[in-house]
Amino acid sequence: MPIRSSSARWQGTLTEGSGTIRTGKGGF
Repeated sequence: MPIRSSSARWQGTLTEGSGTIRTGKGGF
């Protein structure tokens, strides 16, 4: 069970990071 929670959390972080980088590049 703990592994499943970690996987979901990791995916969320990756998506947020990608979104931030994309927005910064577009603004620049």
